[in-house]
Amino acid sequence: MNQVTGVSGYGSGAYGAQSPAIAPETSAWNPGELGKSEFLKLLVAQLSYQDPLSPMTDNAFIAQLAQFSSLEQLANLNGEFAGLRSATESGLARSLALTALAMVGMQATVRLGDGSAFTGTVEAARLLGSTALLRLAGQAGLEFDIGAVEEVRRP
Repeated sequence: MNQVTGVSGYGSGAYGAQSPAIAPETSAWNPGELGKSEFLKLLVAQLSYQDPLSPMTDNAFIAQLAQFSSLEQLANLNGEFAGLRSATESGLARSLALTALAMVGMQATVRLGDGSAFTGTVEAARLLGSTALLRLAGQAGLEFDIGAVEEVRRP
């Protein structure tokens, strides 16, 4: 019968905490976050350097794989939500632009936060970031946020 008398280097030296297999990537690693690649590196390192006399139990290994699967699914959901957000924002910007363009030539009343109101024909509309600005005739080049429009009617 073969007998293992010892495992040299386990837990220290060449295979200790400074092992290249689990060293963080310097370009994209943030000490406060563990991503998918870091989780895989840790799992592989754990399997590679485990004590052969007392290996990881099946339950622990299955639990870690389940955690990895959950992490991957959450990362995929995050990507899907980012795409959905981008599409929604772009659709809202187009809708806002079309609404502002439809107001050109119409009579509009704009009410400001201080209670004052301006009425005039919408001469121009332009997008500025995530809002549309309207310029009314007779207002000396002032532009008003489309959200301040209280009423729109045909002249």
